[in-house]
Amino acid sequence: MAPNSPQDGQSHISAFPPEPVENISALSITVKQEVEIDVSHLHNTNAAFAVRCTDWDRLKAELRRAGIPGFEFLSILYPIFFGIAGTSGLSIIPIRATKDLPAWVAPFYMIVTIAALLLGLLFAWLDRKIKAVVRGDLQNIVTGMEKFESQAGTPAKEK
Repeated sequence: MAPNSPQDGQSHISAFPPEPVENISALSITVKQEVEIDVSHLHNTNAAFAVRCTDWDRLKAELRRAGIPGFEFLSILYPIFFGIAGTSGLSIIPIRATKDLPAWVAPFYMIVTIAALLLGLLFAWLDRKIKAVVRGDLQNIVTGMEKFESQAGTPAKEK
């Protein structure tokens, strides 16, 4: 039988060269492992993945604390618009008291204040909505993993 070929369903891994060569030190490592996996609960499928319990738990933990990729700019953007609305809104008071300004200045500041406030509110609402949807999707995945764990029973033991 060729090296590194499975024997009777067992995995066989070895490092080469298996024997020391002249003037070169060599390391030979052989790992044989047999794992039984109960797939009787998989009714309509012919394939299954063997996942170590530690990897499964790590994936579940990472899903629980996963952030929301790609939408961080909304969390930065809406405070900027609220800041613009606040500063332009507060500057309307001294502008109204100032004489000899063009007639368009005060209405322009009011328009900027209202537009920035509306954009800030819109982006804050979008940020919360997107985060809620993604959190819900992640929670559904974790719930599905926990449901699978309860249906699958005890994990397979290594022999």
